[in-house]
Amino acid sequence: VTANRNSPRQTVISGPTEAVTKAVGHLKDAGLSAKPLQVACAFHSPLVAGAGEEFARTLQSMYVHAPGLPVWANSTARPYDTVPHAVRAGLAEQIGSPVRFAEQIESMYEAGARVFTEVGPGKVLTSLVSAILGDRPHSTVTLEDARRGGLYGFLAGVAQLAVAGADVRTGKLYQGRDAVDPESATPVKPAGWTVDGQLVRLADGTIPPNALRPPRPVTELIVPESPTADGAPLSGPDALVAEFLRTSREMVNAQRDVLLSYLGAAGLPAAAASLPSLPSAAPVALPAAPATETASAAAPVAASAPAVPAAPAAAASAESAGLSADAVLESVLS
Repeated sequence: VTANRNSPRQTVISGPTEAVTKAVGHLKDAGLSAKPLQVACAFHSPLVAGAGEEFARTLQSMYVHAPGLPVWANSTARPYDTVPHAVRAGLAEQIGSPVRFAEQIESMYEAGARVFTEVGPGKVLTSLVSAILGDRPHSTVTLEDARRGGLYGFLAGVAQLAVAGADVRTGKLYQGRDAVDPESATPVKPAGWTVDGQLVRLADGTIPPNALRPPRPVTELIVPESPTADGAPLSGPDALVAEFLRTSREMVNAQRDVLLSYLGAAGLPAAAASLPSLPSAAPVALPAAPATETASAAAPVAASAPAVPAAPAAAASAESAGLSADAVLESVLS
């Protein structure tokens, strides 16, 4: 008997093994493609109709409610009845009845079905649908074929359904997951640090507070010589004192500049009030040390000391150059 009419070019027959073997031989002799299928029983034939009666008794003890959506029966090629006892009867009769798959697809297409989804591995059924409908407008979706399966195949199938115009509701996919809508989410700030072998900078190039600063060159401070008050160079002890004060002030200024640069000062402060001009130093001819005579070993005699100008004379000379004691102290400390 005919067990399955799957498509216009594919039909399955069922019966005793000997009878099926003879039928396959006759079909091949007629030039048709035929091959036996290894199955457990002769499903969808009168040989298994008795199992349908046992299945019907089992269904009587089970709760069956009316379908919420149209469910098409492949034994009648139309939707199941909405009455529970009719649903039980249809399920029991299906075991021994032939599968009218081609007629079922035609009836579904006439009812308005245009998208056919195959649930389960492979794409045998969707291939049969395309063979039945031919060039008529329709779409087939497989959830798990040889190229893709599992979650990837399922999500790809959902995407195909959405493209085909189906009302796809993806809310269940994101329940319990930290999903973010890229359209409404706050843009993520770019990486805020740039680190190299020398410095750490923010993304905009600025240096964070309290971070190491790049070294800055120290500007050389040139201190011009201060001319004398009357333009005449000093000589003798006055010139030595003036040179000492000048070099001391330059050294203090240099130390100040180094410390300010190290501490990150923006620039040097304005110059302090002008101090009294120091007389420029002139070369000083120091008197040669007087020769000492070697005394006898018995009693050494001290050599006479060279003459040293009296202190009041030096003070008077400093005062004549405009350098009081307070001015000298201020020049050293400034």
